[in-house]
Amino acid sequence: MTSNPAASRTATRRVVVAGAAVAAATLVVHGLSLVVPGLQLDDFVILRQSRSWADTRERLWVPVNEHCWPLFRLLTMGVVWAANGAASLPLAGAVSVRVALLGTVWLVYRFVRRERGHPYHGLAAAAGFGVTAAYQEAVNWYAASPALWAAAATVLALLAAQRWVQARSWVGLAAAAGWSAVAPAWFGGGVLTGPLCALYLVLGERWRAAGVPLVGTVVYVAVALTMAGDQLLHVNHHGADSTIDAIDPAVGAVYSARSVVDNLVFGAVGVSGFTTPPAVAAVLFVGVAAGAGWWWRWAPRRDLVVLGLAFVVLHFGLIYSARAGWTYDQLRGWSRYTVFPWMGVVLAVAGGLRRPADTELTTREAWRLGLLILGLMLVNLPRGVLGTPIRPAEQPRVLLQVEDMDRKCREAGIPAEAAWRVLVPLPMPGDPAFDAYLLIHGGTGPDDVPDDEVRRRLGVQ
Repeated sequence: MTSNPAASRTATRRVVVAGAAVAAATLVVHGLSLVVPGLQLDDFVILRQSRSWADTRERLWVPVNEHCWPLFRLLTMGVVWAANGAASLPLAGAVSVRVALLGTVWLVYRFVRRERGHPYHGLAAAAGFGVTAAYQEAVNWYAASPALWAAAATVLALLAAQRWVQARSWVGLAAAAGWSAVAPAWFGGGVLTGPLCALYLVLGERWRAAGVPLVGTVVYVAVALTMAGDQLLHVNHHGADSTIDAIDPAVGAVYSARSVVDNLVFGAVGVSGFTTPPAVAAVLFVGVAAGAGWWWRWAPRRDLVVLGLAFVVLHFGLIYSARAGWTYDQLRGWSRYTVFPWMGVVLAVAGGLRRPADTELTTREAWRLGLLILGLMLVNLPRGVLGTPIRPAEQPRVLLQVEDMDRKCREAGIPAEAAWRVLVPLPMPGDPAFDAYLLIHGGTGPDDVPDDEVRRRLGVQ
C-alpha cells in the first residue's frame, strides 16, 4: 500500500508517461494518413453537402445508406469551416478523426480504471484499443470515422451508467440515456449503445435502472424515423426489399463467426488481406469460443467479459445481418465495422486481468506496460502503413486549383451556382466522377449574372 505522498506523485507521473506513450504509439500506427492526408470516395460528397449551415441544415437528417447521422454532418460543417479552403480539407478531416480516436482511447482508460480500480488495467485497455490497426479504415477514411465518434459516445454512456452503479448518481443515469441517444446520431451501429448500457446495468445488479438507457435509443429511433423514415426503410442498395426485409440473421451469424476469425483473431496480430477458408474458420471459431469460455470462467470480473462479448456478438450480428445481400468476401475488408467488436475484445480481456497487489502503478508495472505498448506498435505498424490508401499524387494540386477558383468567385461576387454553370468539370483524384469545383463556396451576389459575364469575371473561357 502506497502512503508516502512523494511516492504517490511518482506513481502518478508513471501513469501520465504511460498514457502519453499510449497516445504516441496510437498516432504512430495510424500516422501515415495524418502525415500524408487525403480524401477518397464518399468524402467529397459528404464535405460538399456541409459547405455551409444552409447546406448542412437541408441535409441534416438525410441518411447515407442506413446511417442517419446529423451530428456527423454538423461536425463536417465544422471541419469545412476550420479548413478555410479546399486545400486544407484533407488535413482538417484527418485531425478531427484523431480527436475522436484519442478521445475514445482516453475514455476507455477512464471506464476500465474505474471498473477495475487500478491504473494498470485502464492503461492496458487503452493501449489495447488504441495501438491497433484492426479498425484502421475508420481512421484513414474520413467518411468511415463516424464509427469512432459513436464508440466514444458509447463509452460515455457506460461511464454515466457506472456512476449509477458505483454512486447511485441520478445525473449519471440520465446522462446514460442521453448518450444512448447521441451515439446513433453519429453512426447507425450506435443503436446498440442503449442495449449495451442496459446490459451493463443488469450485470451490475441494477435491474430497475436498466430500462433508462433504452429510452435514449427509442427516442433517437423515433426522431430518425419521423425525419427520414422512408429513406431509412427503403435504401437503394437493398433493391426492392425494405431494410427490415433485407435482414437475414442466419447469414449474419455465419458472417459474424468468420469475421471473428478474420478481423479479430488475425486482426489482433496485424494480419489482414486474406479470407480464411470456411472450414478452417469454423474450426478456429470453435477454438476461440472455447477460449472465451475458459477466460470467462477464471476472470475476476466475469461481468466485463460478458459485456465485451456482447459488443462483439451484437455489433457483428447487426451489421452482417443487415448486409446479408453481400458476399462475405465483399464485406470482410470493411474494417470500419470492427470498431465496436474490437472494443468488446478489449473489455473482455480487461475483465480477466488479475488485480495488482499495490494500489498505485509500480515501476515494474510501468515497464510491463511499456513492453505491451511497444509490442502492439511493432505488430500493428506494418498493417497501419500498408493498409492506408495512397493519396493520389494530383489531389493536392486539384484542391489548390479549387481553392484558387473559390477565391476568384469571392473577389468577383460570383455565387457558387453561377460558377458551376460555366466551369468545365474538374475530375477529383480519388473519385474522378466527382466534380472538384462542387467544393467551392462562392461569393455573395446575384446568381442570375449572364454566363458570359461570369466567365469574364473569373477569367475562364
